[in-house]
Amino acid sequence: MEGTSRALSNTIRFVALLGSHALGSNPRFMATAVDLGRELVRRKIRLTYGGGNVGLQGAVASTVYNNGGRVKGFIPGYIATRGVYGPTYGAEYTVSSNCYKYFEMNHIVEAFIVLPGMNNL
Repeated sequence: MEGTSRALSNTIRFVALLGSHALGSNPRFMATAVDLGRELVRRKIRLTYGGGNVGLQGAVASTVYNNGGRVKGFIPGYIATRGVYGPTYGAEYTVSSNCYKYFEMNHIVEAFIVLPGMNNL
């Protein structure tokens, strides 16, 4: 596959967060989410996530945003109009579907971080 590879940067500058909009019952998950947010800010890594201010995603996004980091939230219109996730930290982009949310995220990030995603954490 000569000519099709490209050098990858050793530095990750932008990550997407996938995970729960619930906090769960284990307090260590919340503490870890806050620690993750602090580490992203320390390393100057920008964050994109599923929007809103609730759950583990909200905890990471809040920590990044409130400590001077850059945050983008992609939220499907049908969820945004209901307001169930609360306001988004940083810039909010309303997209047509969850599929398109992940499509957009995939085109701007170098890595994904996945947190637990069930309501019964």
